[in-house]
Amino acid sequence: MFKNVDKTYRSIVPRTWGMDEKAAFEAWMETGSLVRAAKRMESQGFYNTRLKRPFSGFAIRHAACRYIAANHEDAKPVLLKAWKDAGVDISDKEWERFIVETATEYLSSSKPRFMTWLEANAWALRYDYIYAEKFGLTPKYHPEV
Repeated sequence: MFKNVDKTYRSIVPRTWGMDEKAAFEAWMETGSLVRAAKRMESQGFYNTRLKRPFSGFAIRHAACRYIAANHEDAKPVLLKAWKDAGVDISDKEWERFIVETATEYLSSSKPRFMTWLEANAWALRYDYIYAEKFGLTPKYHPEV
């Protein structure tokens, strides 16, 4: 695996040491803003323990999306209510696709972690066309047109 020995690039994956993913999700949903969520988390004593500074909105979004992917059943009523309040209704298939896309995006920095998630969520196999190319797999299913 390539290592950034000479520090020529910065990772775009935010550093989230000390982050409680559920707290990040709840702060974002309750405040409705990543900036306000960051301030709330700081006031609750959550901060990056390695850097000794508050989490960025980007880091909170990343942690919250990992929570959504890993705990989609718990997150579903909260997100559906937020979307409904914004005038958006989605079907069960759209929800499933959203979860697979979120898992693909936010759990994919580790293929074993994503594959473990996929094993625990067998229903997601029918959406393999979303993640197959990213992980070098051959899709068996195709999106409905």
